Formats: sequence, C-alpha cells, structure tokens
Amino acid sequence: MGADGLKVGFIGCGKIGSAIIRGMVRSGLVPASCIAASDTAMEKPQELEKELGTRSFSDNAAIARFADIIFLAVKPSSLGPALAGAGSHLAGKAVVSIAAGWTMEHLRSFLPPDARLLRAMPNTPLMVGEGMTALANDGNLKDEEFAFVKSIFSALGKVETLPECLMDAATGVSGSGPAYFYMFIGSLAGAGEDAGLPKETALLMAAQTAMGAAKMVLDTGKDPGSLRDEVCSPGGTTIEAVASFEKDGLDKIVKRAVKKCIVKSQRLSKQ
Repeated sequence: MGADGLKVGFIGCGKIGSAIIRGMVRSGLVPASCIAASDTAMEKPQELEKELGTRSFSDNAAIARFADIIFLAVKPSSLGPALAGAGSHLAGKAVVSIAAGWTMEHLRSFLPPDARLLRAMPNTPLMVGEGMTALANDGNLKDEEFAFVKSIFSALGKVETLPECLMDAATGVSGSGPAYFYMFIGSLAGAGEDAGLPKETALLMAAQTAMGAAKMVLDTGKDPGSLRDEVCSPGGTTIEAVASFEKDGLDKIVKRAVKKCIVKSQRLSKQ
C-alpha cells in the first residue's frame, strides 16, 4: 500500500500525470505497485508500467475500483467522457482534478454524492521537480488524504492552498506562467545572439540567469523591486535596460496578458 495504506489511480497519464507518477515513485511516497493508470493511448500507461512497475488498466472504471485516490489528469475537453466512464465506481473515493476551468460545482454534477473532491492547478516545471501547485480543498477530503496529496505535489515543487475563487488567478500566474518566462528567456537569448553570442551560450546565459534570479527571490524573501535596485548602479548599464522596459510599459503588458488568461479561465468555468 501507499502512504497511510492508500492506493492511487490516474485517469489520464500525459506529461503532467506521468510526471506526478514518476515523482511519487522516485520520492518513495508510494510503491509502484500501489499506482495504476489508464489513458486513451494505452501505450502511455504501459510505458510507465515497464519503466516503473506501476499498473496499467484499459478502462477508467477499473482505475476507480482499484484506487482510493483518483487523479483526473486528462484534458478539460475530455474530462466529461472520462468521468462518465468511471461512473458510480467513484462513490466514496477521493478525487483530485487538475483540469483547468472545471469548478467543483461542475465536477460534482458528474460525481457520486459521496465522492470527496480536491482541485489542483500544477504547472509543467513539476516535470523537473520545480513545479508550483495551487490546491483548492472544498473541505470534505479526509485530513490524511489532503496531507497525502499535498505531500505528492510538495515532492515536485512548492504548494499553496487557496480558496477556489482564486484558482483562475493561480492559472493566470503560475499554471500558464511558465510559457511567459519561456518567451522572455527566448527574447533575452535572442538579444544575446544579435550581439554576437553563440546560440547555445546565449540560451544558457539567459536560462541560468532566470533560474538564479528566481532563486534569489525565494531564498532572500526580498521584494523583486528591491533586488532589481541592487543590480542597478546609478549611471550603470543595467539601469539603461530597466528604464527601457519601464518606458515600453512592461508592467502593463504583463498584467494585461495575465488578465486575458484569467478571463479565459473564468469563461471556461462557466461553459
């Protein structure tokens, strides 16, 4: 059995689902024999079975019968049919949904009345152990179940618990956030290439600088503005670039983009 005797099932094991499964096994949180997965592309759970020793099932109802905690790790557009396939077998089970836009109210309309529910919004860096996951607990998960799920995501990065009303904001900032940083890293590396740096060197410099800056924020606890000012010497080089960003409205550009992402997430929640 897994922690506290729990068995874990995954309905869907794409990139995020597979990363969570690998994290559980490699961290020792759950024995591979206590994890099962199903997917419309059966080669995915079968590959995990061969790699890790987990179990693969051909249908969602079998996952629901096997597991105490079931992760819903399919695309939002596929979640309805996936839940229909599991049906009444989800009765009395703890269900963790990582589907963007699916509110607890909407999820409950597909679940048996006694299913216990938790929403999670992870991001893709959990695939390298540096994820950021927001959890929204509606309060009916057992304490040991919530602690167990939190420990899984904590093994893959950092975790924050939020009220469900803030999950769209979490989607806009951290769920979708990696894409924004990839764009900035790409632009920064491109500027280095334009200045004569080899492509690989420019990308290494940009990516390592981004990782180091993020670690400075987390490790020092200082406000990003204060850390920025520490790099900017009066009359120096950095302040010229910072002044250019400010003139072009970087702060407004970022906030406008994140707002659009949040609005889209809210729209999906209402559909």
